[in-house]
Amino acid sequence: MIYMFLLLLMEGILIYVSGQNLLLHGNAAYADLLIIINSVLYLFILTKIVKTRVEYVIFMVSYLLRILFLYIDIHGRGFILIPNSGADTEFFHGDAVSYLSGGEVHRGALYSKFIANIYYYFGPQRIIAQYVNLLLSMSVILICKRILDTVVKSAKIRLVALSLIAFIPNYLFLSVILLRESLIIFLMAASFLLLLRWMQQNNIVYLVASLCLTLVAAMFHSGAIAAFAAYAIITALYHKGRQRLTVTPLTVIALLVFTYSFLYLYSSYSNVFFQKIGIINDLSDISSKTTVVHGRSAYLEGLTADTPVKMILYTPIRILYFLAAPLPWDWRGLADIIAFCCSSMFYIYCYILAFKAIRLPSQQQYVLQALLLIAFMSAMVFAWGVSNAGTALRHRDKFIIFYVLIYAISKDTILQYLPARIRQAKHMMRGISR
Repeated sequence: MIYMFLLLLMEGILIYVSGQNLLLHGNAAYADLLIIINSVLYLFILTKIVKTRVEYVIFMVSYLLRILFLYIDIHGRGFILIPNSGADTEFFHGDAVSYLSGGEVHRGALYSKFIANIYYYFGPQRIIAQYVNLLLSMSVILICKRILDTVVKSAKIRLVALSLIAFIPNYLFLSVILLRESLIIFLMAASFLLLLRWMQQNNIVYLVASLCLTLVAAMFHSGAIAAFAAYAIITALYHKGRQRLTVTPLTVIALLVFTYSFLYLYSSYSNVFFQKIGIINDLSDISSKTTVVHGRSAYLEGLTADTPVKMILYTPIRILYFLAAPLPWDWRGLADIIAFCCSSMFYIYCYILAFKAIRLPSQQQYVLQALLLIAFMSAMVFAWGVSNAGTALRHRDKFIIFYVLIYAISKDTILQYLPARIRQAKHMMRGISR
């Protein structure tokens, strides 16, 4: 995928230095031509990256579907509105165009500047910026494939997991609209690939790069700081010799160092990494952020936690709503039913599988432990920052790769364990018959 981004960069520079920036004058045909050329090259590059026919079909169909929805969002929004496309996407585009003309940026400033830099070379053609998001999402699928090839033995489960991240509806839609989710999900995926390489190879460079990527993600959305916190805890708890997360006197010291470092980041760089979280002086500040709800899909209105006991009691409830909303008793129509069946049930099922698999002996148990810690910490942070089912749908997909990996490793662990149990039962039956 690096070749596709380099190609796009070269095309942007060529358009800029030519002095004939036709895209800048609104000629969208040049943008369409660019996407057609790049798509042909991408499908060719895939033949060199993906070795099996089935995997190639998954990547190809996933890419073409994204192209289809990209053009629907750009040219067909008068007839079909892609989920999550609307107010925020228009805001980012308008802010980027304003910044390009010397104006100021507002909410989501860093992502608006990111888009503006794309417009600087290609002109304010939002289809190019959204095509960048599309390529980022295809990169996530490729990263997921590389991780699956490393940690999952069953070829069938690898294909199912790859299909999930390639075609799960909400992520597919998020991949092609003008939101920062695609970039954040890519940073999350790349960071975990590097963290896994550190766990397997003990190369400190991978660890540092992994932590840095989570901090970059947090600069685009403060909620991603949960991944940084989880990675730091994993770093402290991971025992390479045992290949598991374990508590020792050394890990306690490491956790104390991390806590101090985290507090330093919060106090010194809150405007960089914690813009969405804001300043929190006491529990009422957290509660006030969740009681300000809006929209027809708002949930848990008025549920406040102004004491530590209430915070402990309400956190599991808020996590459940964040992961599973819109829950059946909040359904307002067919759209909510589809959202629950295509998104909520997947996240719930991942935890059910993980709780079954975590108790079984497995060579990849340390990876599953790490993934569950990341998933839980991110859910806990966002649970107290989200009180709207539509927003929850979008934010939980920021961590979609972790849940796909939880699903795949859990399924694989259970599958590997069952034959051993069957052999053990047969052996016992033979002993009884004798």
